[in-house]
Amino acid sequence: MKHIITFRTDKFNPSTEDKNLSNPYAGQSVLTWLRTTVFPTDFQCTIPDYEDWGWYIDVINADLKYRVGATCFWEPGAPEKPDQEWLIQVVKKRSLVDSILSRNKMTPDDSVAAIIVEALRCENSINDIEIEFIR
Repeated sequence: MKHIITFRTDKFNPSTEDKNLSNPYAGQSVLTWLRTTVFPTDFQCTIPDYEDWGWYIDVINADLKYRVGATCFWEPGAPEKPDQEWLIQVVKKRSLVDSILSRNKMTPDDSVAAIIVEALRCENSINDIEIEFIR
């Protein structure tokens, strides 16, 4: 189960991000913004790191753990668009016991996903926000 959040904006600049050594995907700037300005102080967030599908951070609050990934649909060297399309994916990390016992599942009203969506909606330069909950 996961939340997929897509949006368009010129708030983040993929051409200024560190190079993703796995694939040429951006996403670091969105995650840096999330970890430094969006998540309340009671959340711990790792530094953005790259993966073959984009970038990710781990978000921890008490016993709740999440992986938040981000990708921009942009190719290095391509002309910059005024409103790049971005994707954020939120996945709740559960223990093996929780998975076996079907506990602590991610829900459509998950708090971490809700914090991200609210932050996006508060930014005037972010448009066309769509949220999908995949079971």
